[in-house]
Amino acid sequence: MPVLALALAGAGCRRDPGAAPSPTGDRQLDARFAFARERDPALALRLGEALKCRAVGAALAAAGFRGEALAALREGRVPSLPALRPEEALLSLVVRGGELHRFLLVKGKVRALPARPLARIEAAVIGARDELELGEAERPEELFRRLRALDRELLEDATPVLEGVTQLVVLPDGLLRAVPFHALVQTLAPLRFVVEERAVSQAPCLGLLRPAAGLRQSAIALLPRYRGATEEFPLEGARDELASIERAGFRLQRVEGENATAERFERALGAPGGLVHFAGHGLPGFEAGRAPELVFAGGGRAVSVASLGAQPGAAAVAVLGACAAAYPARFRDGVRRVPSTSLVEGLLAGGTRAVLAASWTVKDRFSARLLAGFYRDLPRVGAGRALAAAQREWRRRLVPPHPRYWGAYALYGAWR
Repeated sequence: MPVLALALAGAGCRRDPGAAPSPTGDRQLDARFAFARERDPALALRLGEALKCRAVGAALAAAGFRGEALAALREGRVPSLPALRPEEALLSLVVRGGELHRFLLVKGKVRALPARPLARIEAAVIGARDELELGEAERPEELFRRLRALDRELLEDATPVLEGVTQLVVLPDGLLRAVPFHALVQTLAPLRFVVEERAVSQAPCLGLLRPAAGLRQSAIALLPRYRGATEEFPLEGARDELASIERAGFRLQRVEGENATAERFERALGAPGGLVHFAGHGLPGFEAGRAPELVFAGGGRAVSVASLGAQPGAAAVAVLGACAAAYPARFRDGVRRVPSTSLVEGLLAGGTRAVLAASWTVKDRFSARLLAGFYRDLPRVGAGRALAAAQREWRRRLVPPHPRYWGAYALYGAWR
């Protein structure tokens, strides 16, 4: 058997999907990844993504997820490369051995980019996210500088081969899931963000990246009303979001108040090709032993990562209009607070094709305005391009153009 075929052989074996990943399996994949990294970038990309999928599957299982996709993730099956169009590219980021390894798939060829020291990258991520959420909004120059430094580390050396690419799919690893890749700064003078060149979407690993599903013109929106809330809820912006869905031509079913339950949300996810919109509260799951949740009316059951695996999903797009439903992170006072999994991962593993969600707190009025643009263009150009167009619009309108307000949402899963 050829040497590289040996590297691929046996990368996935049948296992009990509820069992813990085999340390031996990880070591075998690690050895094959290290061998292929210097000889076959395409194989190294796939092996690196298999390692990441195992880690995603283990985190989902620890949170109680038991969906059908779990077996494929945890077995470490080596995923196939997606068929990209000439205007699309994929960037795989793999953390192994204290280094960040980068692989770029563009125009049918995989290129290995120079590895980066992980400690330096993580320090840059922590500084940028801290400044993004907690820095002075009226004076974002320090944030722009940090986002420019991250772009140099992660994307700048790929720019020469990205000419003509208008959609970039990023598969981050570890703390890099907290990076707003669309909001990285390409140049400071003039100020130019990545999203101004190309639409950006993400997936936690290649095994959860799927082709987009055909989007039907039917939509369901859930607006819980919370007992004892000091603020009126649903908020005005949430109602504006529903009006935007209807203006885009969707036949919208509104489910409000006590009828907006976790069971209704999960049932809505099962409609093939449907659009599901949630406008309510979410909990990020920072505390030890807690998983992220969407909170519903009347103190009833929440939607959790575990519950998302109980019923197969088939929706084309799920929009989570809740704070920190994607990849929240807190790094103040030297403490890392990063949940081990996310609602995004639960939705994608459960079968939903694409998820739009925010990684930090988003103000009601900014969410409504950005999602109005997203829904306006969604039926015509697809989720990835629709989000990018909405982000560009609000980046131009805001002075200063702080990404805290226009960049909270990202698209995960299907990218078209």
